[in-house]
Amino acid sequence: MTPTPIVLIHGFSATPIIWSSILPRLPPEHKTLAIVLDGHAGGVPIAPGKVSVAALADGVERDMDTVGFTQANIIGNSLGGWLALELARRGRASSVIAIAPGGSWQPESSEARELRAHLVRNGKVARRWLPLLTSAVRSSRLRHLVFAGMVAHGERIPMTVAVEMLRASAHCPVHSELIDAMFAPGSGLDVAGINGPVLLLWGSDDRLTPKETYGRRVRARLSYAEWRELPGTGHIPMFDAPGTVANTISQFIKEQE
Repeated sequence: MTPTPIVLIHGFSATPIIWSSILPRLPPEHKTLAIVLDGHAGGVPIAPGKVSVAALADGVERDMDTVGFTQANIIGNSLGGWLALELARRGRASSVIAIAPGGSWQPESSEARELRAHLVRNGKVARRWLPLLTSAVRSSRLRHLVFAGMVAHGERIPMTVAVEMLRASAHCPVHSELIDAMFAPGSGLDVAGINGPVLLLWGSDDRLTPKETYGRRVRARLSYAEWRELPGTGHIPMFDAPGTVANTISQFIKEQE
């Protein structure tokens, strides 16, 4: 029996480079596809006015079809976790590992407004100060400070990866329009109809979408899902603890075979 492939989906304004530290550690017998989301740096363009989470999910389905993946073990982080769950709703996931998935905020709440403002501000800072930031992250101490909102140990991000992450954020064509789409009324995470295996992973030190609020709501809506906390990690735990994340993914996929 051919092992079910793996699909990796990055988060908002990022690129597949967020998976670079765990890709070599994933089970080699599984074909693996690291998606570049439409509208993001290096991705297929999306026409103005057509940007939505659903459109991004359509793009992932297209990329899966292109390589012949009818179903896959779909793993996503943040917005990517939201998309992984949406693809499960569409019947494209044999299993899902959602790492701090987005979309669980309460529309029009102060919490949602604060998160939206944070994403807007990050994009503006990246665009305005890109040369300064790319120079600063040559220092491991400054990498820790620059990525403190996303990663518990920013100093562990390789310098070249940090630079690409900053450039991707600064040059994300759909940055503003996608923020509008993600926070529009009625556009949040929909888990209706999901009945396959789901693992929810959350960093214990996630400062962007803390487990105490965001994680609790997702768990309540996916009560049958398996839940695991990743100690000492932030919103993008692959940089904080790549071995732990890769081992957790590999173990969960093996359990589904």
